[in-house]
Order: sequence, then structure tokens, then C-alpha cells
Amino acid sequence: ALHCTALHACSPCPARVQACFASTLYMCYELLRPDVVMEVAWRNGLMDYAMPYMVQSMRHLTAKVDSLATTTTKMETKAEQERKQQEEAVAMGLADPSMAYNGNALTVYGANMGGGMQGGMGMPPQQHYGGGMGGGMGGGMGMGYGQPGYGGPGY
Repeated sequence: ALHCTALHACSPCPARVQACFASTLYMCYELLRPDVVMEVAWRNGLMDYAMPYMVQSMRHLTAKVDSLATTTTKMETKAEQERKQQEEAVAMGLADPSMAYNGNALTVYGANMGGGMQGGMGMPPQQHYGGGMGGGMGGGMGMGYGQPGYGGPGY
């Protein structure tokens, strides 16, 4: 049996072209674009040899799309949770939404504003001796130091 190149010296053997095309697709997979491979294969009647490449590239693209879809879903879920936390923080009246779920957060506005006898943060209630603003042991404003309009014996 004669080798095909001996019979067709001026044109390449179709079997050799097919084998060369298939091996090029295998070895240069990451360098070739699927649309170019499909066009060359279609124009030269090599679709049967390009099909394994096309199946693999379709699988690779599908895996990429699935990965992106998963990542996007996770990001959307996280953004939705953050949005809900911010809405809840605003509903709770906190100025800084990051304070809403912090175990060390202190509620400044509205804490112990009802005039009750309980102290804030587990502290005993403060004893107010004297009157006027300031409270405390020595008396603050309005403790009879002669300031007019503050309840003292004004001048």
C-alpha cells in the first residue's frame, strides 16, 4: 500500500488534513475561539472532527455561566439582607445602621427618658439631691446662688 502523499503530491491528503485539524483543536483548545473553529470546520467539511471541540467548549461556557449565576445570586442575597438590616435599623430609630446588630451598641436617644426610677445599663438609679438642672450632690443651677429666674432669692 502506498502512502497517500505519494499518490497526491500536489494536494494534501484529506485523512492527513483531518488528523491535523483534530490534533490542532486538541492541543490549542484555549487559544481557539469556538466561532472560528465552527466556521473553518463548516467550510472544509470537517464538522465531524470539530464536534468534540465544540462539545467541550459548550461545556466550559456552561460551567462559566453557572458559576457566574451562583455568584450573582449570592451577591443579590447578601445585598437584600443588608438592605433589610438597614430598613430595620431605620425603623428602630438608629442613625447608624451598623449599630443595629452590634452587641455593644448603646441606644442614646430615648434611653431612660420616661422619668422612671431605673438607671440605664444596669446601674442603680441616680439620687438627685437639690433641684434644678444638674442634680448631683452639691446642687447645680438654681440652688439659691442668686441667679435671677432660677428659683433662688434673686436680686
